[in-house]
Amino acid sequence: MTPQTFLKYAGGIAFAAGILFLIWYFSSIVIYILVSAVLAVMGGPLVARLASLRVRGRRVPRWAAAMITLLLMWLVFATFCALFLPLVLNKLYQLSMLDFGAVLSTVEEPIMRAQDYLYRLFGTGADSGLSLNDSILDWLRTYIDMQTVNSAFSSVV
Repeated sequence: MTPQTFLKYAGGIAFAAGILFLIWYFSSIVIYILVSAVLAVMGGPLVARLASLRVRGRRVPRWAAAMITLLLMWLVFATFCALFLPLVLNKLYQLSMLDFGAVLSTVEEPIMRAQDYLYRLFGTGADSGLSLNDSILDWLRTYIDMQTVNSAFSSVV
């Protein structure tokens, strides 16, 4: 490898690292730019189709076609939210009201059989203080609590 080739690769890596740093530093702006680019790509064909229409012998202005397209996108988004948001909120409410003790009581017998099998397999006695039932309940409480569900829902929205 010649020094010129090494400098060329090092310069390319430094340039890429600089671009990635700027994207990270301005990430809030970059997200808005990416969302607007996706909306422009999605709405472009509809804007072109509406702009080619003739109303009373005149073409529809491009700004009016863009406005109609944005209004249609908002209408589709609002309809989607109106249809599915109540369902999602209902399921989240049901999840928040879930009693993990009652759920575990329904599967307590299979858990006890599994715990007895593990005691026999590893040679620990029932007096060792380890309870598979309590471990599963603690695990469920740490990973499925209302705060986690709320933050996951907020990040998705």
